[in-house]
Amino acid sequence: MAIEAGNTRSGLSKSRYYYLLIGIFLLAELIILPIDNFPLNDDWVYGKTLRDVFLGRDFNLGTSNCTLWTQVMWGLFFTKIFGFSFAVLRLSTLVSSFIGITLLFKIILHLTKNGKLAFLSGFVLLFNPLYFNLSNTFMTDVHFSALLITCCFFAYKFYETKNLFYMILLMLSSLFLVLIRQFGIIVPLCFTFSCFFLKENKLKYLLYAFALTALVFLGFKYYEHFIQVNGRGEYYPFSSKFSLLEAEFWTMFWANFKFRYGHIITQIAVFTLPVIIVYLIHILKTTKWIVTGVCGLFGIALTYLFADVSFPLGNIFVNMNLGAETFYEWLNPDIRPEHGHTYSHNFGSIMHWVKLGSLTVFFTTFFLILVKLRKKVSNLRTVLLAEHVLIVTLILCYVFLLVVAEGFFDRYHIPLFVLIIIAAAYLSRSIDFSITLAFLWVIPLFYVSVFGTKDYFELNRKRWEAYNYLRFQEGIPSYKINAGYEVDDWNDGYFQVFYKGTFVHDVDYLIEYLQVPDFKVYKEYEFQRYFPYKRDKIFIFARVDKLK
Repeated sequence: MAIEAGNTRSGLSKSRYYYLLIGIFLLAELIILPIDNFPLNDDWVYGKTLRDVFLGRDFNLGTSNCTLWTQVMWGLFFTKIFGFSFAVLRLSTLVSSFIGITLLFKIILHLTKNGKLAFLSGFVLLFNPLYFNLSNTFMTDVHFSALLITCCFFAYKFYETKNLFYMILLMLSSLFLVLIRQFGIIVPLCFTFSCFFLKENKLKYLLYAFALTALVFLGFKYYEHFIQVNGRGEYYPFSSKFSLLEAEFWTMFWANFKFRYGHIITQIAVFTLPVIIVYLIHILKTTKWIVTGVCGLFGIALTYLFADVSFPLGNIFVNMNLGAETFYEWLNPDIRPEHGHTYSHNFGSIMHWVKLGSLTVFFTTFFLILVKLRKKVSNLRTVLLAEHVLIVTLILCYVFLLVVAEGFFDRYHIPLFVLIIIAAAYLSRSIDFSITLAFLWVIPLFYVSVFGTKDYFELNRKRWEAYNYLRFQEGIPSYKINAGYEVDDWNDGYFQVFYKGTFVHDVDYLIEYLQVPDFKVYKEYEFQRYFPYKRDKIFIFARVDKLK
């Protein structure tokens, strides 16, 4: 009975950390109140596809270059209940984020039996500025990451129980994953490879894994065939156009690799820093000071090679701005200012030192891990488990895809952060640390994520308020207004004016921060920022001859 009581208390203690994490999540959303009906970032692209299906029209990817089907079906489920609006679509993403964070907490708890570490891991992902900002949009990134975590969860359940049911759930989740983004195809491939390292019934499970992976691949190819035959994806990059056997592919790979590898490592080092520090403090307790000193020197030396790598990388997180800059002044290279509207030189300097410190911690920890593992290399085959192989191959394959991807934005790294956090749990099984100290590390993450996103919403509320004033009170047709990327390309949801945000030659009204030639201030909208903390304004500018 005493043992049972102790286990019960331990379980309650671990649950307390989960409820604390979800409570902080809900508090953050109450601060933001993401209930407005307007698109953010690329929401208008995915919203148009979903709206067509909602209205009974054909499924069409439009300008999307990802598979998108799973996300549209997920959003459709919510819109069938609550009606179509971007607030409802954001609700669907928040539910995905909640599911992903919950399953990540369970995975870390399963691997470490440590509620505090599971809390910290969930917090570091949830309040990653990129992840949190995108949790309040209808972008694909959070849906993809949540399904990736789901796949890992079912994989670990399979490794633990050897129950074929979990393998089937894993492959079904993988199919849904690849039908959000093509990158998802790596999951069934990596899982099948990991089955070579199973200790029991290897051949049996390998056959099942090969068969189920083939079904996922066939489902993906059938979807692409459907899109191509029916002309439903004008901008979709079909997988048949890429071949690893072509010299041109590898020329492109090495050209991209030279530019991107530094950014990839920097993004990992900065955004997983709290988790890495916890392990570093633990490993230092059992490491000789001379070894620590040598590893630290190697870490500093390697960091020097990354001194010129820019951070933040851009797209979602740019200096003191969270959320993509999409006004005409930023989209048109002819008038684009040197820095964004909220740029701060001091903040840039702080981020530079954060980057260098994070890289030093990351590389030092990496070298210390190599030292700790050197004695285990001889019996690596006996200690290596399928679950280790899965997480390592997923990381390597995802990095490969980041290198070869056509675009390269900060938000594309989010799934990699998920995988690194899970991998770090293997190194942290017996760690204890101060939760108070951990809070000191992650409070800046919370502030930047929550209040940066709050600013993003407030700015867009004012932008849409200005647009609606012109559109519905002044009676100005939408094609005479340039209000930036999201507003112009959504265009009331009826037709598309792609890239209208980059020109003003045939518009009469411009909504943005910066005055341009031939336009004068017509109306201004003031709002409060918190990151940075200041009063700010956006303006309606009218063409001079219209003011006369």
